[in-house]
Amino acid sequence: MTENSAALENQLAALTTDGRELEPTEESVKLLLRIVEQTSVNNPDRGLELSEKAYHLAEQISYQRGLAGALTGIAFTHYLHSDHAAALPKIHEGLHLARQDGDPMTIARALTISAGVQLSVGNYEQALANGFESLKLYRQIGRPAQEAWALHGIGTGFLELGDFDQALEYARQSLAIFENLGDDRIAISGRGRAINAIGMVYKSKGDLAEAACYFRKSLEIFENHKNNIGIARSLNDLGEIHQELGEFEVALDCHTRSLEIRRRIGMRQAQSTSLINLGKLKLQQGEVTAALELLTEALRIALDVNVKLRIYQAHRALSDAYEAAGSFEEALKHQRAFQQVRDEVSGDDANTRVKNLQVSYEIEKSENEAEIERLKNVELKEKNEQLKQLLQQIQTAQAHLVQAEKMAALGKLVAGILHEMNSPLGSMKSAIDVLRRSLERLSQLDLENLLQDTDMFEQFRLVMRTLSDNHTIAHSAGDRLASIVHNLKSFARLDEATYQTVDLHDGLESALAVLNHELDGRISVVRQYDNIPKLTCYASEMNQVFLNLLTNAMQSMDGEGTITVTTSSNDNSLSIEIRDTGAGIAEDQLSHLFEPNFTQTGPRAKAGLGLFASHNIVSKHGGEIRAESTVGRGSRFTISLPFEHQS
Repeated sequence: MTENSAALENQLAALTTDGRELEPTEESVKLLLRIVEQTSVNNPDRGLELSEKAYHLAEQISYQRGLAGALTGIAFTHYLHSDHAAALPKIHEGLHLARQDGDPMTIARALTISAGVQLSVGNYEQALANGFESLKLYRQIGRPAQEAWALHGIGTGFLELGDFDQALEYARQSLAIFENLGDDRIAISGRGRAINAIGMVYKSKGDLAEAACYFRKSLEIFENHKNNIGIARSLNDLGEIHQELGEFEVALDCHTRSLEIRRRIGMRQAQSTSLINLGKLKLQQGEVTAALELLTEALRIALDVNVKLRIYQAHRALSDAYEAAGSFEEALKHQRAFQQVRDEVSGDDANTRVKNLQVSYEIEKSENEAEIERLKNVELKEKNEQLKQLLQQIQTAQAHLVQAEKMAALGKLVAGILHEMNSPLGSMKSAIDVLRRSLERLSQLDLENLLQDTDMFEQFRLVMRTLSDNHTIAHSAGDRLASIVHNLKSFARLDEATYQTVDLHDGLESALAVLNHELDGRISVVRQYDNIPKLTCYASEMNQVFLNLLTNAMQSMDGEGTITVTTSSNDNSLSIEIRDTGAGIAEDQLSHLFEPNFTQTGPRAKAGLGLFASHNIVSKHGGEIRAESTVGRGSRFTISLPFEHQS
């Protein structure tokens, strides 16, 4: 175990001391998968254990990238155990999830493992396609170690296809990258595997001496870094070379050492390979009894792990051994078993290819579905952006319209104030003019002889009476102006907090005062005020609501009419009702009454936002506004406002 993997195992141990379970978090899953990547090659059982644990944690938190990585790890350990039937569906599902997640590293790793599995079941074209795709991704994201492993896998694929030149080229490219990665454990292991792969190419070409040279180099690397799987592989390959060369003692040493390692680390399928090679070697040396013992054990293990290739190889070797021993009946039995299993293997190869075609179809189907889903998401994102822009435009237009409505209300307010102020101002102006003329007349009187001159005294008394009368007129006009200013201030709530506790009757009265000139004596106002408590609200905004509703009531009556304003309350809320005797509202318009509307007058469109704004203000206070109307009899608007609404 390298220092890096040891450090990761220590982290895991620290998180699970005192029997604690790992928390189902993304960080826990990532830690487990990093350990899996470091340890699976040398300890597949540990890799499988941690991969399954990572899968269960990722499943609890719906962590898709973790699920993809865990399934890839599980598939890899099945692949290392040569359980391709178990590896295929896991890597298929893992690759599908990885593509959905979109992380290039997760996709590339799944493709690499998939390439290895496809290669093992004989689907060389798919193996190479996956290998090249993973190679491209590793290069894009700058992962040289993984790039080298992808090159190694591609080279192995070309070797199986019999293209030795391409196989040698990719193996050498892989070696060149591994040699530039320093002395990292993965780099060292990679160098050994790449050198071994070059040796396999030379062995396949029949250049046994060159092959043996590369196998020895890989063996030295694996031995220096205690890579037991690599050591056993290189010893087995060297043993086969020496066996073909007739160097039986060297071959025996290589195969015996390889078998011991494989037994120690529990690689049962590999054990059967070593036992078959040793059995054949003993048979070549004339040691038939020893050969029978070794080959019988090889057959037993092959049957246990159900690797048919090794089963029929063991039967064939046993047939030769029993024939050499003179046991022709046993030899015939094993020859028949060999032929039967070989035929099954041929059938299984065909079935595997059919199954693999089905898996390939499922993968392609899943990828197409994922692409369709991706395109849908892209389209939805574009539409969402369009809707977002449209919403911003609507909000901007609404703000402009609301501002226009406010300006229209302000114009109405100013017109009303001017009308109300015009009368007292006229009275004051007239009174002041009379006062000026009276003062001029006083200045012309002979005040010293006033009492002796009866006519002059009468003129004096007349002037003084005029002064007194006009003072009263001016004072009354001043009071009227003060009242108008007070009502205006009450309506606008100037110099006051925006959110405050107020008597809504004051707001109603100030709104009525603003509209007084438009009522013009033709419309009477009936007040039915209850003793309602004060309300905490945005007072100026509520006054705007009252003005809007009273204006609508007034405008609904062409001639004489009555507006009735009623207030009441209960334990939870208070209500304001404004009822008129106007023309009424058609039933089909009631449901759209509180929506923005537009009316066409000549070439210009006018926005009607009074009731829309009123509805928004009341809703802002947690209340509701309702409208009831009968055409020809009038309308009634009722506002309900809760006491406990929080701003």
